[in-house]
Amino acid sequence: MRVRFAAGLFRLWVVFSILWLLAVGAYTFVAYRDAVPPDLTHKQVIFDDLIPAYEHCWDNRTSDGQKVDPTGKFSGAALAQIAECEREADRWLILKSGILFAVGIPIIVLAFGWAFVWAFRGFLPAQ
Repeated sequence: MRVRFAAGLFRLWVVFSILWLLAVGAYTFVAYRDAVPPDLTHKQVIFDDLIPAYEHCWDNRTSDGQKVDPTGKFSGAALAQIAECEREADRWLILKSGILFAVGIPIIVLAFGWAFVWAFRGFLPAQ
């Protein structure tokens, strides 16, 4: 009876990929759910207007019609709108990163496994 390493390794890859997807999905769900907006209760509110992901938050007009100016004073509604926009930007980053890790890592492992199986088949005697 001949041992089929390739089939066994592929089945192991499927099992570990499913476990990996579940783990990364759970982590991404918790990170997405727990993403908090910046704290607006203190007097010193610092927004990250130089981070590229937040750029669109500072280019918009607030709900009361004024243009957002990072150096100016803000109303409470404007601060809340900017904070919520930054929170949504953080959430999209969490989702994109989670999907990339959930799908990318198993594909890389499959490619390496396939390459090693292919390489070691070259050491088998010719039939």
